[in-house]
Amino acid sequence: MFTRLMLTLTVSALPAMALGGEPAKMNAKIKVQERIIETILETEPTLEFKAEAEGLYLSGFGVVFTVKIEPDRDYFIYNFAFGEALPALPALPAAPEVDYERALAEAEKALEKTTRELEKKEKEIDKANRAIEIYKSAMKEYVDTFKKNIKRDDEDRVKKLKTRIEGLQENLKDYLADYGPALNLPSREALLIKAQIADIHISAEIPRGYEISVSGADLAKLRAGRTGRESFIKSIRVEMKTGEERLPSDIQIMENILRTTFEEGKRDDYLAKYLDGSRSWAAYFPDYGVVFLQKCDPGHRFISFAPSDGIEWNECNIIIDEKKGDDRYKKAETAVARMQEDICDKLATYGATLKTVKPEEKVVVVIKFRRAFDRDKHSMLVFSAEKKIFLTYTKPEEIKKRIEVVKF
Repeated sequence: MFTRLMLTLTVSALPAMALGGEPAKMNAKIKVQERIIETILETEPTLEFKAEAEGLYLSGFGVVFTVKIEPDRDYFIYNFAFGEALPALPALPAAPEVDYERALAEAEKALEKTTRELEKKEKEIDKANRAIEIYKSAMKEYVDTFKKNIKRDDEDRVKKLKTRIEGLQENLKDYLADYGPALNLPSREALLIKAQIADIHISAEIPRGYEISVSGADLAKLRAGRTGRESFIKSIRVEMKTGEERLPSDIQIMENILRTTFEEGKRDDYLAKYLDGSRSWAAYFPDYGVVFLQKCDPGHRFISFAPSDGIEWNECNIIIDEKKGDDRYKKAETAVARMQEDICDKLATYGATLKTVKPEEKVVVVIKFRRAFDRDKHSMLVFSAEKKIFLTYTKPEEIKKRIEVVKF
């Protein structure tokens, strides 16, 4: 169930959309697909990755999944059981005690005897120096062997991790072939997976992520049986990411501007329950626009019920107080309305600074809550406006009237 609201909170129904593109139904499908992706990546024996998938439907663009991937900890631990044994170090001889003053004194009394003693001491010193040189040579061999074994161990771990990441890519392609058609995307839209590998600092050879995408048209052909699985997989686009890619500065600035809304919201005792553990990402899609997503996870504080939530415990019975439940939703709706107004204010004030976004492209802000914030079970807010609105109008109130806000 979804409702379209303008800033004045006037409610109207959304027009009918193309088959498979209706946002509310698509969001329900996306939740299922998130669990499918996580299950595939976490249960495949050859991968053993921890994965967290987050899906989002953007009408006119398609579906975007961000998948955070973290290898197991075995890849961060050195294995010192080297195949090549390290050389043993020889023991240093005891340092000789040379008393030159006494030797000189004895030389005055017995020159011949002292000379023989000095020669003996010199031989001992030469012997000690030779032992030190042998020790230095052995130490160098020890260090060189140690470095060689560390390098070989690194190379083995990188090779194994690269193999697993390549397997991960193939598994995601299989996911697109097996489950992508179930989304029933319109032909003009696309399905995109943004995979992010944990910043593991092992080697520059390991990609920090990649994007895998396929068009709705190719998914439709596969669904209708007009193309085979092998041909479909060949049509999937894969773009590797080095981790050095950066969003344009204007988009990064706007992302930080929007974050202030959630930082301020955490000061609200009630809204803080919704914003606990919140996280965000931003992305620019050429020919579509920029998307800012804020995921709000209430965490354990919101999961536990209290009498003020409208639910009380009485021995083995649960008593639901409708009045208290209504009060709870009223508080949530009021808090979310304040957040909504603040987001619209920031977009109206700073939207024109998004120079990367073309006038015909969109500026979209998505706020996803883990739990419903009203009686209608809405758990997501989507703000959308074409960039040209921020350029055409100068008064914030005129701009805010044209920012579309949709609840899902």
